[in-house]
Amino acid sequence: MKKALQWISVSVLSLYLVFGFFILPYLITSQVPKIVHEEMGVTCSIEEASFDPFGFELRLSKINFTSATKEPLFRLKELIVNFELYALFSGKIQLKEIGFIEPEIFVLKDSDGVFNFASLLNSEKVEDKTAQKESSTGTLPTVVMEYFHIKDASIIYSDLSKKEPFTVAFDKLGFRVFDINTKNMRHSDGKIRFFTHINDGGFIDFRSELVSLEPISLQGSFDFESGKIFTGWSYLQEILNLEIADGKMYAHTDFFFNGDDINATRLDKIALRLERLRIKPKDKYHDILHVKR
Repeated sequence: MKKALQWISVSVLSLYLVFGFFILPYLITSQVPKIVHEEMGVTCSIEEASFDPFGFELRLSKINFTSATKEPLFRLKELIVNFELYALFSGKIQLKEIGFIEPEIFVLKDSDGVFNFASLLNSEKVEDKTAQKESSTGTLPTVVMEYFHIKDASIIYSDLSKKEPFTVAFDKLGFRVFDINTKNMRHSDGKIRFFTHINDGGFIDFRSELVSLEPISLQGSFDFESGKIFTGWSYLQEILNLEIADGKMYAHTDFFFNGDDINATRLDKIALRLERLRIKPKDKYHDILHVKR
């Protein structure tokens, strides 16, 4: 009897290891792209997948999404999901880590004014899924998120519908969330950080403590540097018939936000600085505003 139990244990463990190391990665790389194409109408590829059956860590590498017209939509160098399997026995979902490494998002507006992701928004299947979610009821389990992060992301926006094609890029984008627990929605020790570079040396830096999840309550700071203002302004100059020939802008504020009481929102320590700002009529040479410092 003892030998039989040992044999069963070894067999079950062997099957689990074979499934984790070999079968699951194969199913992900071969079947997930098919499901994505059927459900969303886009082409998906996953070059590599691996699963650690001891540490319960899943890694997917070199993920690509392209539209029906072969335009790139999304690329991801690596996806990391690390979860605590034993937490399921206590009725909660505990995620040690979810990481998106070097994701790239491509937003393209073509010469006809149609976005490259328009087919996703018009998908009847997506609408059906949304309706099913809205109609479903039930109590969600407790979710514990120890660490969620996005590292070195890029967002590239191109508009080909304008007289002069316009492109702006946000790169080195980072987003981090720590210690989220839905068990106590009224109190949270979570922290949020968002950072990105923008064209010509600018940046956005958002730091916040997550005071509560219900209602959503945030307290932190926001910093912004424009780099060269005329880079972003060029997108609007055809409409306003004004050009920003030069200039930089800096802004800072501390803030408190309570989703349950908008009137309680506070902005403190507000600072705004303009340097070497020149505004002139389009295709003219005289300035209508010039701020040296």
